[in-house]
Amino acid sequence: MVNIEELKDKITGKIILPNNPEYEKERRIFNGMIDKHPKAIIKCMTVSDVIQSVKFLKGEEVSIRGVNKRRRGLGGRCCVGICS
Repeated sequence: MVNIEELKDKITGKIILPNNPEYEKERRIFNGMIDKHPKAIIKCMTVSDVIQSVKFLKGEEVSIRGVNKRRRGLGGRCCVGICS
């Protein structure tokens, strides 16, 4: 098991743990039939964040979700979830 706190200094994005008030909103996906509870959600803001997160979590079961908001001029984002 990795110590997710060590990743904070390596990325510009945000790490959301289950005790964070944003966790419930962020863990939900469009398909309501899927109800997963990852150990942590990493909201990557840059390509480097994604690379650093995946390297850091090597050997862990992860789920990666892309969020594309470019149509609204907000840029893209990627979330990495550490599976339970």
